Amino acid sequence: METQRICRCGCGAELTGHPNVMFRHGHNRTKSPKYLIEPWTGCWIWQLGVDQKGYGFFAVNSRRHIAHRVFYERLKGPVEDGLHLDHLCRNRRCVNPNHLEAVSAAINTQRGLNAKVTPAIAREIRAKSELSTQKDLAIEFGLDRSTISLIVNRKRWRNIL
Repeated sequence: METQRICRCGCGAELTGHPNVMFRHGHNRTKSPKYLIEPWTGCWIWQLGVDQKGYGFFAVNSRRHIAHRVFYERLKGPVEDGLHLDHLCRNRRCVNPNHLEAVSAAINTQRGLNAKVTPAIAREIRAKSELSTQKDLAIEFGLDRSTISLIVNRKRWRNIL
């Protein structure tokens, strides 16, 4: 199975032809590559501006663009209203569209690096809620009682059975 090859100038265009070709015709004359490919992860690491949260960005005609969103939309199409792009690789500087998934804000937050609760933990809390108090569960899992209550009453992690 042949992997998709993308122009190294950062335009996101697909390459065809000889496997050693790295740029579309004329694109090798552009400024330095906007991303570098990490061979061990497959991440396309953004090389230009990064915002305070660690996401790549660039400006065209004084309009700011989020780099990973531009690359995703070029190769996979527009992101539906209300959806966010989740970095499956957990690398915020990655602009590889194959490492991104359009998901709801809730799913994106649940998957985040700082999330204390995983799907497995949510399932375990619900299973143990039949035999333990929410106070005991809060102590056991190191969470607030209010968080335990939201999980047990399916106001959080509704998508997890």
